[in-house]
Amino acid sequence: MVDRTSIEKDKRDFYVNSKLIGKREYNKFDLNLDDKEKFLLAMAFGFSLGVRTPIKSKDGFVLLKYFTEEEMSLLYAVAFSDSNNENILEDLDEVITIANEYANTGINVIMNTESKASSENLLLRFEKIIMNRLIEINNKSNEI
Repeated sequence: MVDRTSIEKDKRDFYVNSKLIGKREYNKFDLNLDDKEKFLLAMAFGFSLGVRTPIKSKDGFVLLKYFTEEEMSLLYAVAFSDSNNENILEDLDEVITIANEYANTGINVIMNTESKASSENLLLRFEKIIMNRLIEINNKSNEI
């Protein structure tokens, strides 16, 4: 049984050294995100895009015992929305696999954003991506 989230082994350095989400000494914007928050942010990005990217080389990341009930609900909600099957809620391994794969997509977006932007406009570029996704989500929900 799974006891932690996982990330791509070759992306661990990015999680630590990123100018946007990395440790405080590398992070130019003082966002001060812990690993759990980084994972949730990456998962949210991937989920908003609707793309799951399988992990080729797993590296354990955040122990599940550190997630609050509310945070675990997010992982379950993402898995349920992805599968549209209530039985998924009884399969923690699959819930975490889905969350990991969305986070893997999300971290790719963050890496891509960071690699294309200068330090001065990185936060603005990141904010623009978030705002565009929120507008798209809002428009989709208004259509329903």
